[in-house]
Amino acid sequence: MISIAVGEEERNGLAAKIAWVESHKNHDTPNQRAGERFIPANPYSKIIFSDGSVETCLIVDLSVAGAAISADTVPPIRTVLGVGGVVGRVVRHFVGGFAVQFIERQSRDTVEAMVIGE
Repeated sequence: MISIAVGEEERNGLAAKIAWVESHKNHDTPNQRAGERFIPANPYSKIIFSDGSVETCLIVDLSVAGAAISADTVPPIRTVLGVGGVVGRVVRHFVGGFAVQFIERQSRDTVEAMVIGE
C-alpha cells in the first residue's frame, strides 16, 4: 500500500489522472489522436513558454502528432509552447491537464527523445 501526502487539489488531480488512464487502458474512450498513443519510459519533461519560463511537466501520453500533459500551469487554448524540443499548440483542456498538437508531425523513432530531451 502506498501513502501519498498531498493537498486536496493535488489529490483531485491525481484521481483525475488515474481515472483517465483507467478509461483509456482498454480503449474504452475513442482515440481522436492522429497517431498511436504511448506512455514514455521517462514521463517527465519541460514545457517552455514564449516568455522563456520553464516548468516541469508529466507527459501523460504521447504520439507523433501531440501529447497529453499534466503541469501546474494549464495554458490557454492556442498557446504556442515547447514540449522538450518540440513546438506545439495547446488544443484542449481535460481534467488534470491539457493536450498539445505538435506544429510538425514527428517521427515515431525520435519523438520520445525529442519531447523528453534525451
